[in-house]
Amino acid sequence: MKCSYRVSFYFHRFFLVHVYLQKATKADNNACVTCGKARSTVRCIGCSKDFCFDHIVGHRDELSQRLAKVVDQYNQVRIVLEEQELQAEKHKLMKEVENWEYESIEKIRLMANQIRCELSSCVKASLVDVDLQLRKASKQLSLHRKGNDFVDTDVQFCQDGLRLLQSRLSDLNDFKIEHTSTSLINRIQITNKCESSLWSETYQHKEFRVISCRG
Repeated sequence: MKCSYRVSFYFHRFFLVHVYLQKATKADNNACVTCGKARSTVRCIGCSKDFCFDHIVGHRDELSQRLAKVVDQYNQVRIVLEEQELQAEKHKLMKEVENWEYESIEKIRLMANQIRCELSSCVKASLVDVDLQLRKASKQLSLHRKGNDFVDTDVQFCQDGLRLLQSRLSDLNDFKIEHTSTSLINRIQITNKCESSLWSETYQHKEFRVISCRG
C-alpha cells in the first residue's frame, strides 16, 4: 500500500502522465540505472532505462531542464527569424545582384552604343554615295538642257539613273538587326539548401510518449 501511495504521489505530482503498476516480486526487480540497486523500477519509454522511484524524479527533472533549454533555443530561433523577415530586402546577396545588374546593363549599353555607331556609319556612307551620284547626274542634266543636245536615249538614261537614286534612298530603311544566339550576359539564379521537406517528414508526425512502470 505504501509503494502504491509513493507511485501515485510522484507521478501525479511531477509527471502528470499515465503509468501502469504491476505487482513487484524479488525475481522481477530490475537494477536502477542511477543507484544500481535491485528495486521496483519504472522504465522510461524514451531511453529504455530503469529507474527506482527515488531517482525517476531526478531523471524527469533532467528531461524537463533539457526541454526548457530547447524551448529557449527555439525562442531564439524565432527572434532571429523575425529579424531576418524585417531584413529580407537587405540580404547580403542583394549587393551581388545589384552588381550583376549594373554590369549587365553596362554591357548592354556598350553594345547598343557600338551598334548605333555602326548603323550611323553605314547610313552616312550610303548617303555620301547617293549624294555623289546625284551631283554627277544633275551636272549631266544641266549640260543636256543648256546645250539643247539630247535625244530619246539620253532622257531614258537620266530616268533610269533617277530611279536608281530613289531606290538607293529607299534602301536606307531596309537595314536590319540580326539577333544572334550568343548570350551577352550571364544569367544568375538563386539556389538554397533548404530541407523543409526533410523537417516535415522527420518531425511533423512525431509524438511524445508516456513512460511505463514496472513493479
